[in-house]
Amino acid sequence: AYDHSLQFLGRYLTIGPTAKLQYCALLDHPELLSLPMDAAAHAINHGDVEKAVEMLDMGRSLLWSEMRRFREPLLQSALVSKELAARFEQVRQELQNISTAEAQYKSQSKDGRLMDFQQSSSGISYDVLLPRKRRLLEEYEELLGRIREMPGMEDFLGRTPFKKLQEAAKEGPVVIVNCSGFGSHTIIVFADRSPSVIPLGEGFHETAIRLNAAYLEARKELKDAEDGSRAFGSKLKHILRQLWSDVVSDVVNELLATGFTRRSRIWWCPTSLLSILPFHAAGTGKNFLIDRYISSYTPTLKALIDARSPKQSPAMDTGSPPRLLVIAQTVSSSLEFAGEELDVMRSLGPFVEYLDEADATHASVLQRLHSYNWVHFICHGTVAESPFDSALHLSEGDKLSLNDIIKAHLPDAQFAFLAACHTAEQSPSGLRDEILHLAGAMQFSGFRSVIGTMWEMADEDGPHVAKKFYEEMLADDGDTGERHKRAARALCKVTWKMKRDGVPIERWVNFIHIGA
Repeated sequence: AYDHSLQFLGRYLTIGPTAKLQYCALLDHPELLSLPMDAAAHAINHGDVEKAVEMLDMGRSLLWSEMRRFREPLLQSALVSKELAARFEQVRQELQNISTAEAQYKSQSKDGRLMDFQQSSSGISYDVLLPRKRRLLEEYEELLGRIREMPGMEDFLGRTPFKKLQEAAKEGPVVIVNCSGFGSHTIIVFADRSPSVIPLGEGFHETAIRLNAAYLEARKELKDAEDGSRAFGSKLKHILRQLWSDVVSDVVNELLATGFTRRSRIWWCPTSLLSILPFHAAGTGKNFLIDRYISSYTPTLKALIDARSPKQSPAMDTGSPPRLLVIAQTVSSSLEFAGEELDVMRSLGPFVEYLDEADATHASVLQRLHSYNWVHFICHGTVAESPFDSALHLSEGDKLSLNDIIKAHLPDAQFAFLAACHTAEQSPSGLRDEILHLAGAMQFSGFRSVIGTMWEMADEDGPHVAKKFYEEMLADDGDTGERHKRAARALCKVTWKMKRDGVPIERWVNFIHIGA
């Protein structure tokens, strides 16, 4: 029953032709989104951990998964006729264009639900978009069926089996923290052995509700109160201490028992209520997770596998300086230290180019992103009630919204540093398991490694963080591998330094790494 329900949950998204309208459809039925977590708890309770991992990866981040299936290339096209492959790619491209179209509505309620529809910015109405998408989906499924009839293509774009998902752990274990009213567990996925399961106790679901509420209350104080930073820091310490005692300490013990020593890399994949909490910094006193392991985040195992997949373009960076674009607002943005941060970036070398102030328009940024494999933003960032309207602020009122980013297709993109507020923060009224924030959008558009912020970034941290971070990223240490994969380790070293220098906890916990 869970299996079939998860399959129909994906089908339910077709109620809206665009990703924005699909999001609103899910908002109307948030109870559906507990299905993956409940299904995983049921599978674990019946001894099938691998099935639990498959269900979680299938049922979470539905909007990203829906859009990603219209973007993934037909890599095995040699096994398929040119005519069939060409038509399949054409249909997928049209479906992708519809998914990211700007269909809007006349009005909406306070909680963001749809009330009525109007013309999209492209002049195509909702009533035209929906039947058009359904016709394309019917053809898509028919073409997909024909492709799967070819020898060697039977599993193309199908449900991802555990053995394939296990590849996500080839560079370090992935820690899934599943929270369900029917049982909560930590699942540690390894590349070369069966996953480990750590039960989180009968009352953990209620604990997660309290932690989530405490975190959101503390975040509100950071925004509203004059001394909000100090109050937030105090409450953040309590949250980090409870995360350590309830979840992370047992994970560390299991990792040590299975041979993962200090400074190994791990990836966090928390679900449901836990998806907004800073697991990477769990701890108390002087004993924090960042002192032991190098943490990254991933919305799903499939997303992490995609972040490591071969590029379509042969222009892979193997140790040579990257093509780095800096996008800055140094005068009009009221960011006192933005100019100093831009100077740090320009001093890195001749491979750095930049768009500052009036040059950093919406059109110029989108155009130039295709020519660079690294990008660094120095600007304001905002998280909106509707996540697709969250944005990086550019010149003279221009914004680069989440929806703008997901429209971009950047196959050569490798690394993005979003040195702005709220870039890895989800709307507090949003759907947690959809992971709809700016850093996630950058990863979807093609960037394999992204650094973002969980809340407001202290302006004064910009220059110091950039200097130390890029010293690590660009160090000539004989490593000729893919430089963007240094980002998590480089950020960890930055965090160690900030912590050692006595920087308040709410500032060094703020930065997180997503992806490869």
